Amino acid sequence: MHRFFISPETIKGGKLEITGSDVKHIRDVLRLKAADEIIAVDGSSTEYLVKLETILKDKITGKITEKKEVLKEPVVSITLAQGIPKQDKMESIIKMNTELGVKQIITM
Repeated sequence: MHRFFISPETIKGGKLEITGSDVKHIRDVLRLKAADEIIAVDGSSTEYLVKLETILKDKITGKITEKKEVLKEPVVSITLAQGIPKQDKMESIIKMNTELGVKQIITM
């Protein structure tokens, strides 16, 4: 299922409104239609299951069918023991592992 990040202000009365570049992506790239479902994440700890209702050129509306709280942080704490790489690869290693949720990096 496709996930989209939204701001909490776009939710009004059980409905969701998507504008901006996500509209083109949903309509033209993914080719989703009315009645298809997506997951919307509001940046805090809430996920919304949304059933698309109208897909216009500049705006998409959908009905929130389910709302659930999700954990922000992984339950496990991961430590990476990393040898010193050649050249300048360490910055990429740190960046990618941080994005994956590694809590601590130890260099050897």
